[in-house]
Amino acid sequence: MALSEPEEVITVRGMKLEGKVAIVTGASRGLGREIVKLMVKAGAKVAAVARSADALESLAAVCEADEGECLPVVADLTDPLEIDAAIEVTEEKLGLIDIVVNNAAIIGPPKFDDADSSTVIGTMATN
Repeated sequence: MALSEPEEVITVRGMKLEGKVAIVTGASRGLGREIVKLMVKAGAKVAAVARSADALESLAAVCEADEGECLPVVADLTDPLEIDAAIEVTEEKLGLIDIVVNNAAIIGPPKFDDADSSTVIGTMATN
């Protein structure tokens, strides 16, 4: 009986992600998009959360082409009801969440003195 080669186990900072459920905010582009791709490659089931449906669908297609599982979830994280809905759909479709990557952020005005109250509130709510 021949022995087969052991499968490669991908870890992130020493943590095995195979079979884990993760939710990543700010996932539609940049660092968030790359985090999702890395986690999916490592075997995690990932809910990718952002406001851009098109970008999330594109990301899901990339992950699925690599035989990974990525659930696109459109949500505005400044709205508590949308946050709750994102968590609910993630747990319904993928299972209980093991990992949260809170990557969503926006850049506020260049000078705080130039900001109106709604800009400051929006920046703080997202970040």
